[in-house]
Amino acid sequence: MVFFVLSCNNEEIRKETSGSNQRLLSNNDSLYIEITDDLYDLKFFSAFANDSIVESNLVVFYNNDSIFRIDYSFNTEELHWKLKQAPVVVSEAIKLKSKNISGSILEEVDRILNVTVGYIYYETIGVKNDLVVSSLNYHKSIVNSVVRDAITHEGCNCTVHPAFLTEQSFFNCQEEHFYEVSRLQEILNEYAMYYELDESTESLMYFLDTYEEETLRFDEYYNFYIDRGDFELFIDNMVTDTSGDCGWWCLLGCGSDHGCCSNYSGCCLYWHVGCYVHDKMCTDCEPAWFCGWKCKPDPKPAKNVQEITYN
Repeated sequence: MVFFVLSCNNEEIRKETSGSNQRLLSNNDSLYIEITDDLYDLKFFSAFANDSIVESNLVVFYNNDSIFRIDYSFNTEELHWKLKQAPVVVSEAIKLKSKNISGSILEEVDRILNVTVGYIYYETIGVKNDLVVSSLNYHKSIVNSVVRDAITHEGCNCTVHPAFLTEQSFFNCQEEHFYEVSRLQEILNEYAMYYELDESTESLMYFLDTYEEETLRFDEYYNFYIDRGDFELFIDNMVTDTSGDCGWWCLLGCGSDHGCCSNYSGCCLYWHVGCYVHDKMCTDCEPAWFCGWKCKPDPKPAKNVQEITYN
């Protein structure tokens, strides 16, 4: 049984002064959550430091002892700020790994965050600023990166998920997201009934016919459309580019091209098959941390809690 408290205290409204910058911090500009599960107590806080910077921290207690704390911030006015978050997540994951915390504790924290995030989204989206709520995903990805490294020995890797870049989801690592193979096959077969298949999708469908695992990691799926190394080079080129133009290194064409998800300047970040699969995979909004804040399932998601108190 999990218990958490979301604080929306009106006393949070106060004036923040930094040099000549002043900001009135309203109660939807900050979020406090406390999650208690057996011997675990997780305390999460997120708020605007100024008009563009969001700061957050996650403190984990086990049996009343403080185990670790993660601090995270991002600046939405920084050029290509979304593209720069994965390296920060990796850096924070390496710091967390260096603390040599018990793997079983990190696994439990990872589980708790995953089972509560859907209900947290449901209760806070529209009540709290989206950027404040989104901070929770960075902490989730940091913890998951360390847990995943203990299993795969691949290092604390994190490749930014294209769904985050196209505003379909909050931040996630490609490496932490898995598709159920049977469901993916079902969706692709349905897609093939209405659309002409490209070579990459045909190769993916052929691969799945002989694939014996029940789940497929997203980066393996996406590799059929963009080579992993090319995607990393593509991100690097986008970060260093200041023109916002569609260059030769835009592997999926331009954001304004037919078949690209959404319509924007610069490179296309997510091709239409990916959007089709994303929408079909998220009909039940699970997993909530991937399907995003715009997805609200009906009926209301299970809260896995005893009580929720608004102050």
